[in-house]
Amino acid sequence: MTENIPLVSIGLPVYNGERYLAEAIKSLLAQDYQNIEIIICDNASIDTSPQICQQFQQQDSRIQYFQNKTNIGASNNFNRTFNLAKGEFFMWAAHDDLWDPTYIRKCVQKLQQCPEAILCVTESEMIDEEGKVIGNGNEAIETINLSFSERLHRFFLNVGWIGSNVYGLYRVEYLKRTRLFLEVYGPDVILGLEMYLLGDVVKVDERLFSYRHFRDKTHYDQIASISANPNKQRNIAQASHTQLIKNLYQVLKEGNVSSAILQDFFDVLVFQQKSWVRMSCMEHTSLFQDRMIDPDYMYDFLKTVATTEKSPEQIVNDLESPALRFQQLSAERPIIILGSFEVGVMIWWKYLKDHPIPVQALVEESSAFSQSKLYETLVNTVDLQVRPFVIIASQQPHIMEQQLEQRGYKHKADFLQVNMNIPFLYLI
Repeated sequence: MTENIPLVSIGLPVYNGERYLAEAIKSLLAQDYQNIEIIICDNASIDTSPQICQQFQQQDSRIQYFQNKTNIGASNNFNRTFNLAKGEFFMWAAHDDLWDPTYIRKCVQKLQQCPEAILCVTESEMIDEEGKVIGNGNEAIETINLSFSERLHRFFLNVGWIGSNVYGLYRVEYLKRTRLFLEVYGPDVILGLEMYLLGDVVKVDERLFSYRHFRDKTHYDQIASISANPNKQRNIAQASHTQLIKNLYQVLKEGNVSSAILQDFFDVLVFQQKSWVRMSCMEHTSLFQDRMIDPDYMYDFLKTVATTEKSPEQIVNDLESPALRFQQLSAERPIIILGSFEVGVMIWWKYLKDHPIPVQALVEESSAFSQSKLYETLVNTVDLQVRPFVIIASQQPHIMEQQLEQRGYKHKADFLQVNMNIPFLYLI
């Protein structure tokens, strides 16, 4: 019955997964697509994971169980499951996730209907440690009918979570053309970009995948699992987000993409991925201490990190301070600080006073848009021939942004927001 049905290989890497492992295996065995093989690679677990795997192997011949003598790290273990696969299609399965019984069948059908697609994903939901649904996953991306540059633009816009695509269904012939999981930070994101360079992604518009979210899992837990080598772990932990940007840039360069796509990569990353850039900033706190940082500065900094071999210290020493730009700006437009009066005074005293960068007004946010005179100050008036440049120093910056945008102000051109949680002035 399975002779004309393509074999789907499922790679299930596991390390100390006894709490959820049996439930995950049952979810895979319950698929209504029968021609599957499940390749379990146990990364030298010290809990009852080996016994659980062996019991299932005895019950179902579609399960193959392999046990590593030593822990080889998560990246190498993921790769091992793929290298042992024999199917035309392949998917990775985490030992703590769940799948709808129709997941594989519907993904195979999509790939058969769309021969230009090399990867199929589905919509997803997030579940907690107890299996309770706590929300929907990020919207899955489909790139059918997009141009090559548009497809990559979609990747850049979603680079922060695109790694969730790693659990989709792949055409093996294309997955073989990638480097699989590298022993670096964000190996799933790098693999995702390599796949986007090769072809299109199609999606099943149903929530067929349940991704388990762990509240206590930290960034450093993720880093520690990537490699079993302590030296590599230490290297990965050093400026991991900044290094990932450099690695993604190298993938694009090796893919011989146009200069316009490379430009789009940095533009989107710096000016639209605020959280991503914020994490990169935090990795260089010691270098930025007591400095003023803005998006243009971070653009120059991250682009130089990615495209040269200069050290971050050397780059910071070479870059022009954003304070000089604000000094020039203050000669052309009034600068207003909008938000907490105390924070505004601190910002002026610590970062602006000595350059000098004059501030025309400190505007208390609680009354900013209720007083008509102040409203007139924030829009073009006879007294102010040019629109003020606003620095938002508020605990509710998004509300302030919306108010300004309603009055015609544009982000970066007319206002920037202070990141309140870092020991340097970062205007984002």
